[in-house]
Amino acid sequence: APVPPTHEGGFSSSSLFPIVVSPISYTAVTPTTNRLNRISPIDNTWRLLPIQNISCRGSFLVKPSFQNLKALKVASGATTPHELQTWYELGKENAQEKLQEWFH
Repeated sequence: APVPPTHEGGFSSSSLFPIVVSPISYTAVTPTTNRLNRISPIDNTWRLLPIQNISCRGSFLVKPSFQNLKALKVASGATTPHELQTWYELGKENAQEKLQEWFH
């Protein structure tokens, strides 16, 4: 899925910046300079061989893995309401942990 649109021009304060919480695990290609921060899960699952990392718009690489395949299914809406709620809760936990790391 493409990176959601951001409102970079709409933030007049340097202390405000958008945060994207994603179920898709990724690696940044280059350090972000536009103050857009992504929060995504750690992916320790098997790589789908022999596929290399997929370069996505927004300067990040996606590991083709079992976890990301499941996340893509959920993100596309091909899931049950219960599974969607479970992924939502996981994303909330990931965001809370990362925000604690950034600001404390």
